[in-house]
Amino acid sequence: MKSIDMVCTPDLCTGCETCANVCPSRCISMNYNSEGFLEPVIDKSQCTGCLQCQKKCPVLHPLPLQNASPDVYACWSLNDEIRMRSSSGGLFSVIANEILAKGGVVFGVLFDEELKIRHDFAETEEKLSRFRTSKYAQSIIGDSYRNVKSFLQQDRAVLFSGTPCQVAGLYAYLGDLGNHPNLTTCDLVCHGAASPGVFESNIQWMRNKRNTPVTDLCMRDKSRAWHNLTMRVISPDAADRFVPWENDPFFFGFIFNILIRRSCSKCCFTKEDRYGDFTLADFWGIGKDVPFAHDTTKGVSLLLVNSGQGRVFFESFKNQIFYEERTMEEAKKENMSLFCPSSLHPKREQFFHDYRQYPFDVVAKRYLRPKYRVIKKLLKMILGPKVISVIRKFIK
Repeated sequence: MKSIDMVCTPDLCTGCETCANVCPSRCISMNYNSEGFLEPVIDKSQCTGCLQCQKKCPVLHPLPLQNASPDVYACWSLNDEIRMRSSSGGLFSVIANEILAKGGVVFGVLFDEELKIRHDFAETEEKLSRFRTSKYAQSIIGDSYRNVKSFLQQDRAVLFSGTPCQVAGLYAYLGDLGNHPNLTTCDLVCHGAASPGVFESNIQWMRNKRNTPVTDLCMRDKSRAWHNLTMRVISPDAADRFVPWENDPFFFGFIFNILIRRSCSKCCFTKEDRYGDFTLADFWGIGKDVPFAHDTTKGVSLLLVNSGQGRVFFESFKNQIFYEERTMEEAKKENMSLFCPSSLHPKREQFFHDYRQYPFDVVAKRYLRPKYRVIKKLLKMILGPKVISVIRKFIK
């Protein structure tokens, strides 16, 4: 059989790593491209042309969706410590702890010792804590799909959480084993997968700027309220720093779609019908149009229960959470990523062109910082136009 050059075109590839995991010849490796994203590279000298990589690709051959219309809830963990240490309402930890209580295994995303973002599995609450909070760069799947399969074959309960394309990739890899009653999946309402390469450049920029090591991050710190998108930077020899999203180049570039993967603008998994048994997100806009008589400052999760298995599981942990049924219309109002792919920023291509040519601090200054009109808009939102006009008089 003739070897192939690629699995799918780069503009469609989500980097889900299904192809690398399913290849019987192990001739597909995931390498970083010039934009800092992992993409499959085929060793044609080892490729047998079996086409398993293409047949299992969840983009080229989407799996049929079996989930019914989801139940929609606003909710949070009744454990305040878990709620405060999570990005939104702490629902992932509640679901995950149920799996651990059964002697099961939880797959999530953590920062490793080098602050690379990767999938791993936890069998203890201590390790589970490292999966909490958002990590906005695309994670490395590695052997996670294979490990899920191994645990299911041992008849252990498994929870796998990831982006919608990663959950679809897992099901494509597992085939019939994806129907295993011990498997529970949780996907996220995904704004887009940002470049791991740029994330690493940003970490180095932080270290150089302060001349101090960075040992950990909380990309969504809530000590100053859930609504404030603030990152906490942790160093061993200095006090923690709290950085508003607009002051961090990576966070700014992620929010404005400069750093997301090209395929994210064509995402076929961004829709109300989901592969995961559960879908999690922040419930942005809760109470804005429809009254919600509860304090939201500590964070509110949007929970979609998508499948019959998810509904059964929900019954097992609902006594550990506050929950209130809401509507899909309200959920979609300020969560566009629930049903609409993110549009690429007009300067995305130019950014990555320059990213390959110049030092990171140069391109960060040029592309990844607020322009005056953005600052002006933010100040008007915070202070109001009358205060701005007074300030302008004094500046003159």
